[in-house]
Amino acid sequence: MAGRVVAAARRAAVPEAGIHSLEQALEIAMRPREERLPDDHHPDFLHPGRTVLILLEDLGITDAAILSAGALAETLRPTLAADLGPEELDRIAPGTPEILAQLPIPRREGDRLLEALVAAPEPVRRVALAERLDHVRRLHLQPREEWAALHAETRDCYLPVAARTHPTLERRLRWWCTTFEARFLGGHDPEPAARAGGPHVGADVEADAEADVGHDPGQDPYPDTGSPGGGR
Repeated sequence: MAGRVVAAARRAAVPEAGIHSLEQALEIAMRPREERLPDDHHPDFLHPGRTVLILLEDLGITDAAILSAGALAETLRPTLAADLGPEELDRIAPGTPEILAQLPIPRREGDRLLEALVAAPEPVRRVALAERLDHVRRLHLQPREEWAALHAETRDCYLPVAARTHPTLERRLRWWCTTFEARFLGGHDPEPAARAGGPHVGADVEADAEADVGHDPGQDPYPDTGSPGGGR
């Protein structure tokens, strides 16, 4: 995944110094995932790189601080958030810590989440929205008890802010909200056998991760794909 992110950054003409900072941010972001997740097929494993790809490929962002903040953002899984000590701060792009410090955290904001998102500076909103989009695209691979609350939070807080921020983010989040509700909250589970095996479905996770970024929102974001192949 790091190689794919670097290639996308070079295609987008991110300066080499910015790419170096981004690589450092990705390496820092991956540490807790490598240590704490059961395997590299878990739906949260590639979250840092996928979030950066949304910022690069869907939003056209080339600012190293915003991209690095996307790599390090973790608003849903506190045990997977990277610790940023003095050594780590020296390695990432200037401006990244300030973006992360302003990033609304749902469990912290509570009923003020929508207000906090609306009030956030645009770079912070873009990181927050891209990070949430990547999380929810894999919500069908997470425990079922998370589905309704995260869908409602995304629909009621993140989608209205996406409408104020970027048309691609609005389009993709709106399509996800509608499709997820119809498929997974309406009493019909299209993958009961796979879901019976646990909170994630192995090889399909990375295939979905690789396939979904940049797709037209009218396409199925939950393809029945095969082997994940390379790219880690």
